Amino acid sequence: MPFARVAVLFVFYFAHPSSNGQTPFPPPGSGDQGAPPPPLVSMRPEIVPLRPEANRKRLLADLQELITETQALQRDLQSSRGVTVSAESFKHSQKIEMLSKRIRKTLKGN
Repeated sequence: MPFARVAVLFVFYFAHPSSNGQTPFPPPGSGDQGAPPPPLVSMRPEIVPLRPEANRKRLLADLQELITETQALQRDLQSSRGVTVSAESFKHSQKIEMLSKRIRKTLKGN
């Protein structure tokens, strides 16, 4: 009986598969020789700069909206108890962040 256990152990030890189902990488230079490289695809459309007059009007409108949103956020925060923030205040802060990024981006473009 001990010999059978050793024989089974010996069989399991040396009976491992020679391949795990994966094939090796192809040798370099084989395959798509002479094929053109894949085209580059831009996921973001290019931003067309606005004319200076339109750019200035948009910047002033964004600035006015930013001032309105900050005043609304200030009123909301002054009226709250300070322990929690309302969903409306959070929306105001997100709008402020979006407007400030857009203003900064517009100013960098000039």
